[in-house]
Amino acid sequence: MIEHDLKRALSRVTILAEGADSTDQESMFDSLAEIALTTQNALADHAVRALLQSNEPRV
Repeated sequence: MIEHDLKRALSRVTILAEGADSTDQESMFDSLAEIALTTQNALADHAVRALLQSNEPRV
């Protein structure tokens, strides 16, 4: 499940990077903003899932 979500995020980022119009600043900004949000969300989700699945005692 975790690996699938990370792969899906990476796939989305790849599509965004490849589809960005490097001649249009607004398009590049939009693509980079979506890439930043996608990666931030994927990393946060992964970290939370990993923490919840660990057997570490909670404080």
